[in-house]
Amino acid sequence: MFDTARLKEIHHHSAGHRLMIQGATTCGCFHCEAMFPADEIALWCDDPEGGLTGNTAICPRCGVDSVLPDNIAGVELSPRLLAAMHQHFF
Repeated sequence: MFDTARLKEIHHHSAGHRLMIQGATTCGCFHCEAMFPADEIALWCDDPEGGLTGNTAICPRCGVDSVLPDNIAGVELSPRLLAAMHQHFF
């Protein structure tokens, strides 16, 4: 399974990750545990101008900023990972 230290390390990739998301094929949300194409992300937070040019993705399914890309080195984005992240962080 995933230990706490590893989950915290992976969590760092859920914010300020616009460039990673743009290079990803698939993303997953560890709040609603949905997986979806990276190009479905249309809203970004941490943008003082209204959500279009920020650096942290908003899940297109549930609207929470808990998105991980599929291109984190050494990490397989999977339903199992999303469930573990959800359990730990929510």
